[in-house]
Amino acid sequence: MALLTRLSTCPTIQHEPFNRNRKLGHVTALVLPEEGVARPVVATELDAALRDALARPKNIKHCIDHLPSALYMALLRVASELGYRHAVLFRRDEAARARSLAWPLQRARGGRRPPRNSTRNCATAR
Repeated sequence: MALLTRLSTCPTIQHEPFNRNRKLGHVTALVLPEEGVARPVVATELDAALRDALARPKNIKHCIDHLPSALYMALLRVASELGYRHAVLFRRDEAARARSLAWPLQRARGGRRPPRNSTRNCATAR
């Protein structure tokens, strides 16, 4: 991912910008106003917020499996309409990916870092 970022002529926004406490978290709040409580959202409202957030080209790195799928489907659709290109990255070691996602989520909730070889806390990533 770092190589793609360096090769791009677009600026890079912070990693995971759609997380609730990040630069584009206001867009996520339309779909997920409270932690863990999704709500139906009018597609045009979400699309308009995404168009505004993506109006100036930028590189975005965001995991697509821990926020509502409606957000990601709209993000892919609107970004494509605006001319963005997508690089979808998959990890060979799914357990390692789940651990790397679970740790920041657990830490944000005041938890301690799980042992390196542990997958016990992976369920918190969903």
